[in-house]
Amino acid sequence: MIRKLESLLLAGCIASSTIAFGQDPPHAQDAVEFLEKAIKTVSDIPSGEVRAELERDFILDGGFQTAQISRYVYRACHLIKIDVEFTISNSSSLPEPAPTDQVKHVSKRYLEYPFAD
Repeated sequence: MIRKLESLLLAGCIASSTIAFGQDPPHAQDAVEFLEKAIKTVSDIPSGEVRAELERDFILDGGFQTAQISRYVYRACHLIKIDVEFTISNSSSLPEPAPTDQVKHVSKRYLEYPFAD
């Protein structure tokens, strides 16, 4: 049931983004290919990858974030989110996010509307 809901929400994300830009709605196969690519991208984030590499496919979600634990949204569909724990490369008492921070742990992917600041 949850997987069907995830699929429907992601298909809706694809459809709404293409309709908003005046394109024809995607075919079912296009939606499946998009979902497969999104799942692979999220699943292939290795421990030790640096923040700068992660931010090629993901952007910070809105709201409160810290350097050590941050919430990211998938660039291609902002409904797909992950929480990422980093090993901080900066040793100050109040670390700022740095491009060289390393991924320590990535949560399971989940669906949620983006937060706004």
